[in-house]
Amino acid sequence: YNSGTCGPDLTHWLATVDNNPNLPGDQTVQTYTVGFAMDQEIKGKAYLQSLMTVDNGFFEASTANQLADAFTTILNKVSKSSLSFSSPTYSVDQTTLLSHSDEVYIPVFDRDRNPRWPGNLKKFKRNNNGEIVDANNKAVLNNRGEFLNTARDLWATTAVVNDTGLNGAEVTVGGAANRLPAPNSRTLYTDVGTGLSVLDKTKLAPNGSITKTLLGNAFMSDADAQTLLDFARGWSKEKDPVTGQSYPRNFMGDMLNTKPLLVDYGTTKRVFTATNEGFLHSIDTGSGVEQWAFMPKSLLKNIKTFYENVP
Repeated sequence: YNSGTCGPDLTHWLATVDNNPNLPGDQTVQTYTVGFAMDQEIKGKAYLQSLMTVDNGFFEASTANQLADAFTTILNKVSKSSLSFSSPTYSVDQTTLLSHSDEVYIPVFDRDRNPRWPGNLKKFKRNNNGEIVDANNKAVLNNRGEFLNTARDLWATTAVVNDTGLNGAEVTVGGAANRLPAPNSRTLYTDVGTGLSVLDKTKLAPNGSITKTLLGNAFMSDADAQTLLDFARGWSKEKDPVTGQSYPRNFMGDMLNTKPLLVDYGTTKRVFTATNEGFLHSIDTGSGVEQWAFMPKSLLKNIKTFYENVP
């Protein structure tokens, strides 16, 4: 059909109709479009925009680099869906042993081209029908196992939810990552010297047992070593232009191929989770606040990789 009228109808149909009834859930297709060297093609760009079925799904490019960036952005958007690759961790009721309480802990993460993948641990609950529901007793997952945008985890503060509107599909919003203590208040350990050492720049050799060699480069400057340890504690690379102080990054690494473990001490419960950033976190199940975290000395050399965060 020469006028192209059928194009938008077709992409809309692909985006709204189940394309494979033999699979569970709705199998839909979302369309992105790219216009290359179309600065003067007003009608052509308008047509490509009419084909897209996702917000901000049209990309313009005039050079090879811009074209490559457009496809990279599209592929990242396609793969970035806040899916959990680990099973939910349920809190076992000690009084009945074989039954589960209503607590559910789900690790989530985002893929990235760079080494630093954002992760989070979110707490939800089960209703009487065994369904995973959020703080508002609404469903958390759709029938494909993806987080609904309306989902609000039990550790998300009111301020966070009001600021962003909806947080279910956003890995970095809510959860334990946003309940981390201030960087200087975190209790972080590593196993150097004769036992545990606080993971902090004050423990750099010769004042402590954390050496530059352990950090990956025996010849780095004192300032660089201190910067890496500040980053490990939770300070970002970016600084306030007025005060010169770094911002807290409220960041947890991804939990790919790992499952949280819940331990009930009788009077208190902790959920333990390990991340690919190198930390084992101990988190209070009630508040979602990290109690302590441990990074083995063999992983200290990776701090520089995550700090630089280059592909």
